[in-house]
Amino acid sequence: MDVQEYIASGILELYVAGILSEKENLEVHTYAQEYPEIKAEIEAIEAAVLEISHKATNLPAKGFETLKPRLENSGETKVIPIQRKPVSWTAYIGWAASILLAIGLFGYTTKTKHWNPN
Repeated sequence: MDVQEYIASGILELYVAGILSEKENLEVHTYAQEYPEIKAEIEAIEAAVLEISHKATNLPAKGFETLKPRLENSGETKVIPIQRKPVSWTAYIGWAASILLAIGLFGYTTKTKHWNPN
């Protein structure tokens, strides 16, 4: 097996993300025990994910302070009214007719299949 090709395939990232099937997880785990390069790559991916998640949760408060003046309204807010369209009853009547037709056809076909005049 070509270890570098296996690492470059992207399956280790999916393994760390927990997206693989049970069979694939077992296969990656087996390869990680057999090949130290694969185990080291898995550990590096896990470390990178932890570092990214740590940085994302520790955003500086100064960043919000620079955005706050932009978010505050400096003038009047323009409200656009929502205009509702009138209800089209013809669409509802068409759907109701289609459903009744389907029920009628279903009843007719099931009744005629099992109907025996004798």
